[in-house]
Amino acid sequence: MLITLIILSTGTSYAFKNEPDGFRGIKWGTAINSLSNMTAIDTEGDTHTYERIGDEMKIGNAELAVLKYFFWKGKLSGIGIKTKGYSNWAALKDVVFEKFGKGYQRNRFIEDYLWGSFSKGKTVISLEYNEFSKVGTLFLYSIEVEKQKAEYKKQQAKEGAASGF
Repeated sequence: MLITLIILSTGTSYAFKNEPDGFRGIKWGTAINSLSNMTAIDTEGDTHTYERIGDEMKIGNAELAVLKYFFWKGKLSGIGIKTKGYSNWAALKDVVFEKFGKGYQRNRFIEDYLWGSFSKGKTVISLEYNEFSKVGTLFLYSIEVEKQKAEYKKQQAKEGAASGF
């Protein structure tokens, strides 16, 4: 969720090649009840986190420590991936750059990249590496589902303001 807020606040409008419409054959917005190979692992508000049974824990030469699928109100809204150690993160970065091009880097001294825009397209991607924890993260988010979330939260705030005071 924090990553979403950061991405929304950056105003990034960076177009990129090979923009995905989901991940590993599951399109953004796919209903969780249409997938038989998912295991629930966590819930935070309206977002439920799942793992895919039998998912390959590699992308290119990068070994993945975590691969999670996020479903908001039952629809695929995002993917979260973590690597441990610099070599796994560097291998993941190489694959991501090869697939999508070099992302927008806000600070040339920090390994933190963004692809996409919440104003257009299908997907926003964030890739970063934490030198202290030695953890790399890759997040992919559905722009359409994120817009639906924002509208839903706005509506909830209106209803709260009308009835809560």
